[in-house]
Amino acid sequence: MLDFLKRDFPTYSWNKYPHWLDDFDTSTFSTHSDKNVTLDEVKEAVGKELEGPPKLFGYQVLHQKIRQEHFLNVPRDLVYAVMQEMDPEGLESRAVGVRSRKKKQPFTTRGPNWVHSADGHNKLMGFQNDTFPLAIYGSIDTTSRRLHWLRVWTNNR
Repeated sequence: MLDFLKRDFPTYSWNKYPHWLDDFDTSTFSTHSDKNVTLDEVKEAVGKELEGPPKLFGYQVLHQKIRQEHFLNVPRDLVYAVMQEMDPEGLESRAVGVRSRKKKQPFTTRGPNWVHSADGHNKLMGFQNDTFPLAIYGSIDTTSRRLHWLRVWTNNR
C-alpha cells in the first residue's frame, strides 16, 4: 500500500510512516474468514460475551472482540445472525438510527433578508490541497431561497 501512495502522491513525504506500520500485527487485520470454524463455536463465544458487560456492545464491536479474544476469524454478518438469534431485543435496542427520531420543527423567520445561511464545500480541495484546489462557498436567504453570493477560491483559509 505504501508503494502505491508514494507513486500516486509524490508531493508528500511518506518515508516517516513505516515505523508505525511495523508496530502492527497485520495478521490481526486479515479480512478472510476461517472456513474451519463451526457455528457452535461462534454461538458459544457469543453466548459467553453476552453473559458479561459486552452484552451492551453492538455487533461490530462484539465481532472484533470475538476475533481478538476468542481467536475466531468469522465474518461480521455471522456474528450478527447469531446475536439476532440469541438476543433479538438487545440487538434492536442498540441499533443506531433505528430509534425514533425527533420530528422536524417548523422553520419560521421574520421575512426576507432576516436569516442567511452560509456554507462551504472543501471536498474538492483534495489531498494536500493540490490535487484539485477549489473551495466553494455560498450564501442564500432562508425565506426566498435566493442565492446571495457564490464564491470559488483556490484556498480554503
